[in-house]
Amino acid sequence: MVNKVLFVTQNITDSAAYRTDMQNLGDLEGVGTLRWVGDKCYRWVQNRHSAAVAAGHVVTHLAANAANMFKWVTIPAAVDYATIAGVVASTSIAVGTSGASYVDGGYGWVQVVGYSSTCSVANGTATIAVGATLMPAVGLYVSAEASTALNTAPKHRWSITLLEAYAATTTTVAAPTAMKVLLNCL
Repeated sequence: MVNKVLFVTQNITDSAAYRTDMQNLGDLEGVGTLRWVGDKCYRWVQNRHSAAVAAGHVVTHLAANAANMFKWVTIPAAVDYATIAGVVASTSIAVGTSGASYVDGGYGWVQVVGYSSTCSVANGTATIAVGATLMPAVGLYVSAEASTALNTAPKHRWSITLLEAYAATTTTVAAPTAMKVLLNCL
């Protein structure tokens, strides 16, 4: 007999807005819940940053949150580079309610394992080779990890591997490109 699990959000592109008339309604799946769909894995998270994130954006966990780290995501900052959460799979994830508790709002899915063709990659004027390990950069994208060459061990447990060559076509990282990657952020 197959044990089936029912999910409230039917698609990984679903996100949940906060409703002021019902406390915690936005947390439909239970923050931190993992969902496997074929060979891809997604985590239901809450955005703890002051800005919304969109599909393809790279987010990190907040290392300072220790036991709750896998529940919450933020826009990458240097202190959290080693804790890649994955790539936003929901169409967008709004800002969680501001304040110390972040009780409601800002829920959505982040892809943590498997192939993604929507990962935001930027590296300025430098090219990135196929197979390079990517790491978060300040912003909502990933860039080449300079100290990890092709066919060498990545420095961090969680990683994003580039599956197509990134040919630098811009002198700015303000406009990341959606690239094909392999996620291992579980």
